[in-house]
Amino acid sequence: MNLTVAMKCVAVAVNAASAYLPALAETSGTDHELAGVVTDVSSTPIPEVEVSIIRPPGSSKAVKTKKDGRFVLSGLPDGDVLVRFRRLGYEVREVEIKRTSDKRTSIDVMLKPVPAELDSMLVRAEEHDALREFYDHKAARGSYAKFYTAEDIRKRGAMYPTDMFRNVPGVTLASSALVGATVRIRGCQPMLWIDGQRVPNSEVDDLVSATDIAGLEFYTSMAGTPAQYMDRTTRACGSIVVWTKNR
Repeated sequence: MNLTVAMKCVAVAVNAASAYLPALAETSGTDHELAGVVTDVSSTPIPEVEVSIIRPPGSSKAVKTKKDGRFVLSGLPDGDVLVRFRRLGYEVREVEIKRTSDKRTSIDVMLKPVPAELDSMLVRAEEHDALREFYDHKAARGSYAKFYTAEDIRKRGAMYPTDMFRNVPGVTLASSALVGATVRIRGCQPMLWIDGQRVPNSEVDDLVSATDIAGLEFYTSMAGTPAQYMDRTTRACGSIVVWTKNR
């Protein structure tokens, strides 16, 4: 290859690189951001609204509105995006954002409250999700154990968790030196589990109040007890599995 041809090749390569670099800059990461305020129908700011990108797929950007209802969602992906606004007690709203040459896009969003019945259904659905393990156990082992929800405990008017065990065959309750009662199954103490943590040599009434319980499982023998809640040293004594509301 002579010198003239070599120089021409270099020139072509430089021109190709120059043409490619702007395109690379256009397709690289962006500092574009979406900012705005979320209010209700009376123009009152709504805090704790989840603002998230649901399109394009794979985007995981999400923030929550502050006390004044304002939010800033940074690092938006290239192209138009679909943003979802969601908060318990309000209708979910999705807004398509058209990208402009400006680095910041501003938007005001109004959310409508959902009817009281629907709101109650949403609350129950969230509680069910939070207690998925409890409900899985109830569905699979309902004939082997006693299962109590917070609503069951409220309806019974239980002052202590052990009040739920008073009519269970083979169970003996005795006044505790501290509060409530002690629990014995065929003369031995069942193992206590609170939010998945083993709490040996403890009485449920001493550690948990009835109003703090979201779900309560009571196994009076090893039959049906989930393997992870079966203690080798007290397997014949049963287990008490507590799920609290503030876990």
